Amino acid sequence: MRRALQTVAVVTLLLAAGCSGPNGQTTTTAPDVAPATPTQTDGSTPDPTTTDRPSTVDGPANDSVPDAKAYPPGVLADGVTNVTALVSAHRSSVVADGATMRTTTRTDGTVDGTAIRIRGNETARLAPTASHLRWSAGATTTRGNETGVLDERYWVNESVLVSRVAAPDGNVTVNVQNRSAALDRVVVSAATKARILRSALSNADYDVRNVTEQDGRTVTTLVARNGTYRGQRPVSTYDATVSVAASGRVLSLDRTWQTANTRYHDEYVWTAATPVEKPAWAPGNATTRP
Repeated sequence: MRRALQTVAVVTLLLAAGCSGPNGQTTTTAPDVAPATPTQTDGSTPDPTTTDRPSTVDGPANDSVPDAKAYPPGVLADGVTNVTALVSAHRSSVVADGATMRTTTRTDGTVDGTAIRIRGNETARLAPTASHLRWSAGATTTRGNETGVLDERYWVNESVLVSRVAAPDGNVTVNVQNRSAALDRVVVSAATKARILRSALSNADYDVRNVTEQDGRTVTTLVARNGTYRGQRPVSTYDATVSVAASGRVLSLDRTWQTANTRYHDEYVWTAATPVEKPAWAPGNATTRP
C-alpha cells in the first residue's frame, strides 16, 4: 500500500508539472466531460482546444515602438514569432535564478445538468539551479451536492523527494524516495510550466499590446489576437494575456475561455525566488531514501 500511495503522489506531481497529457494540459478535469475524483487537479485547468476560431479580445496598438533588443527572445514588434525560443528563454531564466510560481484556477459549469465548481491553487518555490523545490496544491471540487478536497505537498532537495498526501478520509501519508533524472525534469516543470506556456502561446497568435518599464526592467505585454485561436475542443470565446521580461522570463499568464456550458479561468504568476526551507511535515532525516 505504501508503494501504491507513493506512486500516486509522484504521478500527481508529474501531471501537475505539465509533464503529461496532450497539448500541455494540466490535470483538473474539465466540466464538459464527466469528471473523475478531485484528486486529478493541481489547481490548474486543461488547456482549451477547438477546431473553430472563437472570438478573442483584441489588444490595443503598441504604446511605443522600442528597439528590437527590448523584445524578449521570439518576440518582435508584430508579435510572437518563435514560441520555442520564448519558452526556452523562460525556462532557462527560472532554472538559473529560481522563482516562486503561483497558480489560481476557477471553473464554473454544468455536466449533464449538474452544476460543477472548481477552486484551485498551486504554489511552487524553486531554488536557483533547481537544487530544491517546495510545491503544494489544493483544490475544492463541488459537483451537485458532493464536494471533494485535494491537499498534496512536496519537498525536494538534491537527494530526495518527500511527498505528503492527505486522503479524503483525513489520513495523511508521507513518503520519501530518491531524486532521479526523471524527477529532475518534474522539479523544473513544476516551477516553469514550460509545457503549459508552449501550448498557450501556440494555440493562438499574439500581438504586442505595449512595452513598459516596470521595477527597472522592460516588460512586453502580449494579447491573443481576435479570431486566431486554434485547437480541438469547441470554445466560444478565448482571452489570454502574457507579460514577459526582456530576458524571456514570463511574469504572468492569464487566460479565460468559455464553452457552451462552462467558463474557465486560470492565472500563473512568476516572482523572484524565495528561500526553500524544509517543511515541518518532512522527516527530520530526509536526506537520502531510507
